[in-house]
Amino acid sequence: LNRIDRVAQLQNNIAIIYSIYEDYDNALKWFTSLIDIYTKENKEMLKAKTLVNISNIYTLIGDYDKSMESIEKAIPVFTKLGESQMLTTAFNSLGDIFLGKKNLIKAYLNYNKSLEISETIKYARGIIVASHNLGRYYLEAKDYNKAILFFEKSLALSIQNKDREHIKENYRELANAYANIGNYEKALESKNHFIIYNNQIYNDKTEKQINELKIKYETEKKEEEIKNLELNVKRQRRNLIILLIGLLIISFLVFRNLNLRRKNLQRENLLLAQEKEIDKLALEKINTEKKKQDLENLRLQEEIQAKEEINKLRKQKYKTEIKLKERELTTNALHIVNKNETLQTVKESISTAMESAKSAEVKKALKSLVKSIDSNINLDKDWENFKIHFEGVHQGFFKELLAQHPDLNTNELRFSAYLRLNLDTKEVARVLNISVNAVEKRRYRLRKKFKLSPKDSLYEYLSNY
Repeated sequence: LNRIDRVAQLQNNIAIIYSIYEDYDNALKWFTSLIDIYTKENKEMLKAKTLVNISNIYTLIGDYDKSMESIEKAIPVFTKLGESQMLTTAFNSLGDIFLGKKNLIKAYLNYNKSLEISETIKYARGIIVASHNLGRYYLEAKDYNKAILFFEKSLALSIQNKDREHIKENYRELANAYANIGNYEKALESKNHFIIYNNQIYNDKTEKQINELKIKYETEKKEEEIKNLELNVKRQRRNLIILLIGLLIISFLVFRNLNLRRKNLQRENLLLAQEKEIDKLALEKINTEKKKQDLENLRLQEEIQAKEEINKLRKQKYKTEIKLKERELTTNALHIVNKNETLQTVKESISTAMESAKSAEVKKALKSLVKSIDSNINLDKDWENFKIHFEGVHQGFFKELLAQHPDLNTNELRFSAYLRLNLDTKEVARVLNISVNAVEKRRYRLRKKFKLSPKDSLYEYLSNY
């Protein structure tokens, strides 16, 4: 259709999708092709925006020279056209390049220039990004107090604008900055906030992916059902037409045959001819009845097949729902792992700080904090939430298992649930916060209680409940 504007929009979308999936070679190929189109069409602004995208990709792969070459072509265009928002983006990108090249002074100048323009035009997102980048600069320069000021500034505006991604990143950097100046209480507080927002973003993405899978499954199922119904309607219509044509042909043949016989037998005994014709008609009626019965049997058979197909679809849907719920359970278990590992890391950091602390009061406070973390690592609340979701997927698992083995304790039931999810030894060890060797010992004791032989599979045995 020679719609160059639509071609350009589609190429831009394709390039962005490749960027999201980190296929930078293909992203660069499509962006470069886009530059050629904008050059021919004399679209300066769109060309400059594409140069910024190309620069960002080169920065991500560490080719700072090519990245700078692209961004320096874009800045004069934004300046000429008075595009202040795009200038803030360009100067931030230029600052990232210099920070990557360890040229801290030029990185600072460009980040600061972006902040000044953003504040002048009251561009909230520009202030958030530039302030965050200046915090990164001061963190690199080891001026942690100034880094904290800029991260706090970016955080406040991010919260105001509900920018969760930058809220998360600012809390991450604040935890690092506070740890470097020895303010471990603030560092821990910031780290906890980071974990909360990181989990929220991760859960939202996971929920979105699950919803997309559900929608896709439902759509495909509906399309299949519609297709089957249309096929059945067409088949029934075709069979009806065939039946009608057959009846017409039979009727015609019968009528023709009767006429011929009537003419041939006019000189014979009329009564005998009529009796013969009656017999003939009776036989044809029987045949017609038989054909009708055959057609009815065929229809019933097709109806049975359709019901079997519906049952099959229902079973497939049930299996898919079970898999989705098991995936949610596994995600829940791994979330517990991530929480425990994070708390363990914080605990180790506090323990290190406790060794270097000189004040007895500080040591006492840090020791109390370590105990609090230990209690939270094995918090029963995680298990109760997991147990509720697990019972929703595998109804009656614990009841039936206890009915068969009433001597099982709570820890053995919990261990059995994780084995039922087919978690490997390392994953179970991380969830329960025990060693791999301890997991193997628990496996051995459980097999002994279940009276399983060495050839029997513990997972298959638990799958029966």
